[in-house]
Amino acid sequence: MDVLRFVWLVLLAELRISAGQVLGCRHGQWQCDDGNCIPHVWRCDGDGDCLDGSDEMDCAAAAAPGSPQCPPGQFACVDSVGCVDASARCDGQYQCPTGSDEENCTAANGCLGSDWTCLNHVCIPKEQRCNGLTDCVDDSDEKDCGVCVEGSVRCPDGTCLSPEEMCDGKVHCSDGSDEPITCGRICSMNNGGCSHVCVDEPWGALCACPAGYKLSANGAICEDVDECATPFPPCMHLCTNTIGSYYCHCREGFRLNGNSSCLATGNVTRLLTVQRRSVGLLNVKSQQFEVVQTLAFDPVALAFDAVRGRFFWADSRGSIYKSDGRQSWTTYTGQL
Repeated sequence: MDVLRFVWLVLLAELRISAGQVLGCRHGQWQCDDGNCIPHVWRCDGDGDCLDGSDEMDCAAAAAPGSPQCPPGQFACVDSVGCVDASARCDGQYQCPTGSDEENCTAANGCLGSDWTCLNHVCIPKEQRCNGLTDCVDDSDEKDCGVCVEGSVRCPDGTCLSPEEMCDGKVHCSDGSDEPITCGRICSMNNGGCSHVCVDEPWGALCACPAGYKLSANGAICEDVDECATPFPPCMHLCTNTIGSYYCHCREGFRLNGNSSCLATGNVTRLLTVQRRSVGLLNVKSQQFEVVQTLAFDPVALAFDAVRGRFFWADSRGSIYKSDGRQSWTTYTGQL
């Protein structure tokens, strides 16, 4: 169960406890056997959302194989029981038990000329093809990415050019990497124009960069890589970028363990909790409350993502927020 669903369920439970009674579910909701309410679209979606698991019981009657009885925005699995989100249809991942959500998928024609089409029809920039990272959900962008022969270069779309196609006056790669400014140069003269490593090739000077740098678009200058700005930063808590590298540091009350992990100092157990309009850490031994975040409205539910070091809370207006302890973001705004 993801964090947002957890926050939703805790929020509903808190409202029922505060009301002192079990209320009927609103329009668009489904009532669990234990009295809690969940969005109706979560019924028979393959993920247990009721604390008693009742939302995944008797699903054969709720959605017969291939029937149109799935909630709006969902796809009815064929020859099996259950519904999946319509967005999961033809995304390259089998989510129906029989894989019917990936059958009879037609190729998408919406990719731009600067995009590369994944096998699951997702569009990604050509520059992300064969970059060592899985950008397509099905990993098709990293398949058939063998090492190019010596003296050649790989284009963003994964194509390997021959040495003869390098610096021939024609742009073959979408990023122009086959026509760098170092064409016709030699490393013995001004390092071939390279800012760092230079290797002589038949077509000219091939520039290379040390770890922590990437080659600029002109093929000569090495630029710093901001490791802290990547989608998944290398540090558990805080990350500071440096020229050619980075370093990790931890929040107060933690110490760095190795290069990136943070461990709590001492043996004091602290609980993440709320008091009035504040989220903070409660020292179990001393009962001292340390404020981490001051909130604008009364929180009614709280959850913590231990992997990413972020906590989520919902307020009495129905909005959900997240924070890393330094800044916060609104992830959902709506009515209960």
